[in-house]
Amino acid sequence: MDISTLSLARAQFVASLSFLALFLAVSLALAWVLLFFKIRARWSGHGGWTAAYRFWVRIFALSFVLTLAASVPVLIQIGSLWAGLMDKIGNVAGPLLGYGILSVFILKSCFLGVMLFGQRRVSDGAHTLAVLMVAVGQLVAVFWVLALQAWMQTPDGALLVDGRYQVYDWNKVVLNPSVGWRMAVVMVGAALAASFLMMGVTALQALRRPLGEGER
Repeated sequence: MDISTLSLARAQFVASLSFLALFLAVSLALAWVLLFFKIRARWSGHGGWTAAYRFWVRIFALSFVLTLAASVPVLIQIGSLWAGLMDKIGNVAGPLLGYGILSVFILKSCFLGVMLFGQRRVSDGAHTLAVLMVAVGQLVAVFWVLALQAWMQTPDGALLVDGRYQVYDWNKVVLNPSVGWRMAVVMVGAALAASFLMMGVTALQALRRPLGEGER
């Protein structure tokens, strides 16, 4: 079987994208799990929820860093391996990817420091708000990426003019009919990935030693 340059480019891009999808799914679901832990700790006052939050927030921080690290090769490969494609869809892909990056830096980076290091420095309500904003920022960033993916699969709201797509209706581009079910699939996949991770870590800890209050 002949291996073409296109096949190698596809394999390289899929491998990089797979790592990004894995770490992104884990961090996306863990952000909402941590919000649940914070709300339960705030309402019940039980120390076990706070202990669970403090343990899993470290895993979330690691997954967040790995997501950022995995996204860099993907962005580079989009411009280097698929330069011709980006030249045609740049008027659509550029703003959508820009909105996704902006969502990460504004909604996540502004509150991530408070979430990770400010639990004892700010009020409990302010810290819970920071966790909420990080989770929302993660979700919004994923939405913009899925909006681009949905448009590439079922293009609408743009016309091909002189070899480049020109947008005539951003509502049709962003609110593509397939965005909803793609978002649902990603959320279910993220929940499953985080669930298996949490069960695996908990089982491994149970084999080594008795579980603590926040680890059950």
